[in-house]
Amino acid sequence: MTTLTIALPTSSFLPGLGGVEVGLHNIATRLQKRGHRPVVMVPAPHYSALRKDWSLPYEVIGFPPKVWGVLRHAPPVGFTILDRWFEWMRRRYSFDVWHCTMGWPTDVALAHYARSRRLIPYLVRCAGEDIQREPAIGYGARLNPRIDKLVCEWLPQADCLVAMTDTVASEYRAIGVTEDKIVMVPNGVDVERLSSLGDRQGTRKRLGIADDEKVLLSVGRNHPKKDFATLLEGAARLKSEDAGKFRVVIAGLGASKLREKAETLGIAQQVILIEQIGAPAAGRLPLE
Repeated sequence: MTTLTIALPTSSFLPGLGGVEVGLHNIATRLQKRGHRPVVMVPAPHYSALRKDWSLPYEVIGFPPKVWGVLRHAPPVGFTILDRWFEWMRRRYSFDVWHCTMGWPTDVALAHYARSRRLIPYLVRCAGEDIQREPAIGYGARLNPRIDKLVCEWLPQADCLVAMTDTVASEYRAIGVTEDKIVMVPNGVDVERLSSLGDRQGTRKRLGIADDEKVLLSVGRNHPKKDFATLLEGAARLKSEDAGKFRVVIAGLGASKLREKAETLGIAQQVILIEQIGAPAAGRLPLE
């Protein structure tokens, strides 16, 4: 098997525990296990935090401090700094391929650098807020006209853009990405590993869930984009239609704020709200 050295630049990473961060960690870990050499490039604050007490199986390096802020407020200066930094990294590691996470600001910077080096193979994987726009709920980095202009100019120049969902693919098309560059790759689920984790009966007992109750689990921060209100309304309908015993478990930052909605709908007894658990000690992830 050919061993590849793979650059994984991102604008958000551990110790944050969102989908972007944990997902990229899983990608890097699996690449490492398959004999490749992943090198994750992270913002300077993330790099500093990881150096304190995290131990990861792959290499992590930090971007120049405050460079993303410079790119946002003074693009010509930010591009100059990042062009030189990317070139330094290329010479240092001789990367075979670049896997870029986040269209803004990561790929905007990488696309600008790669414009003069077309032999650099790279792909982009947008995560949501970096490409999607929903003005009604104030969602999306591209609501800022300056960022929107940069994204629309540079993202279509990428060699390949991975879409995890149809809505992300639609945004690619809307900014002028040609169909031949779009590849659908939904997030994977390791069913065997997840099925073997934890003490199910112990968890049910701890949360007060009976053995004969169905469990509807949703994990994610309480944000309008997640639309937990509709989930609770659906649960209220299940209760009104006497659809059987069930519990709705919502785990994530701000979940407790949904208590009032659940009480108003008359389903407070059916809903369990769990606030996000803090970063694990010694850098151990929940799904390692």
